[in-house]
Amino acid sequence: MNVKIVGIDFLYNIRSWTRSRGTVFWSLLFPVMLILLFGAIFSGMGEGKYTLYVQDLDETDMSHGFVDVLNKTGILSIKNVTTTEPITEYIKKNNVENLIVIPQGYKNAIINSYVDPSVKVNLTYYFDPTEQQTNQVLRSVISSVLQGLNMQISQGRTVVGIQEESTITENFGFIDFFIPGMIGFTIMQQSIYGSIERNTKFRKDGILRKLLTTPITRSEWILAKMLFMLFLALSQPQWQSALASLRLE
Repeated sequence: MNVKIVGIDFLYNIRSWTRSRGTVFWSLLFPVMLILLFGAIFSGMGEGKYTLYVQDLDETDMSHGFVDVLNKTGILSIKNVTTTEPITEYIKKNNVENLIVIPQGYKNAIINSYVDPSVKVNLTYYFDPTEQQTNQVLRSVISSVLQGLNMQISQGRTVVGIQEESTITENFGFIDFFIPGMIGFTIMQQSIYGSIERNTKFRKDGILRKLLTTPITRSEWILAKMLFMLFLALSQPQWQSALASLRLE
């Protein structure tokens, strides 16, 4: 195998690629457009039921009643967490996305609110900020249940509130989730569409037959094309990774 011939053909492919502005444009921006398109299409598709973990630290008839109301909405699938579980470790170990903690003293706070209007109690809602649609649905359901509960207790005054905690301790932005998917799509589509398009064009134009009359062998030609596709697969994600380093929002 002549390495020099392979290198010449490899460089020729790169020059041919860079000379076509349209090819460069679609090679670099097509993955971005693809992700945005499919993201817009499938972002509205939701599940029939949403799983909500509940840890009831109060374990009274009132706290059980609140959980029953959530379960009867028909939208939530309630899964109970034992009171002995450290909640942070449980979330990490079981990859929990949504969880509500009913604090100890929940019932007493509601009873005392009839005497002292300043008494309030807050539930803690742990959520995964990357699941935006799920969070919107769960927030809506929980808020509706709490609104009805507060209406029964105090005719609308907020006695039972909610405070939110993220299940992701690190501060991730949109770009942190967007870039890995974009790089994956780039490598996938380039290896499929790029090789098929070029080989089909070469065969249609009779270039493959003409190559038989040149010193380059089939293995050298295939190796040069493989190196070129590898070059595209590695070089195109570089600018995408550069965007990630800029921390675009």
